[in-house]
Amino acid sequence: QLVFLLSKLLCSVLSQDRKIFLTLDDLQWADPTVLQLISDILISISKCPEERQRLVFVGMYRDNDVSSHLTSFTSSFGVSGGVIANVTDVKLSTLSLDDVIEMIMTEMRLPRRLVSELADVVHKRTHGHALFVVQLLNSLVSDLTISYSPLLHRFYWDQ
Repeated sequence: QLVFLLSKLLCSVLSQDRKIFLTLDDLQWADPTVLQLISDILISISKCPEERQRLVFVGMYRDNDVSSHLTSFTSSFGVSGGVIANVTDVKLSTLSLDDVIEMIMTEMRLPRRLVSELADVVHKRTHGHALFVVQLLNSLVSDLTISYSPLLHRFYWDQ
């Protein structure tokens, strides 16, 4: 009944010429029941040809921790009597050391030789995870480990 009600609610909203962008993160930790519920709802909405054009579902998960339930969930959208949805698989990788160097060079407007050592430390501490790189750099600026030096006319940090 829950699937029926949620499907009808979403189809009703979508039929009013509204668009829905539904995002769910960390699907690798979802249990099989939740994945089945999401799948059933999306399959039910796919039977409304006009409404399904107005729904975008983005499911995100870490591919290093994928269960068999998640694998069957992600593969279920291209079967069952034809294509249910257009599925695009986007894999995001971590930042390389060169990416971190480029990021710091761009943000601080400094040449490579001045940021290489800082970028190496940042890359090693964050393992190239983009969000952690930004958070670490912001915290270094907040606690004045990195600061702007009017004397040098550039950003400076203790090397």
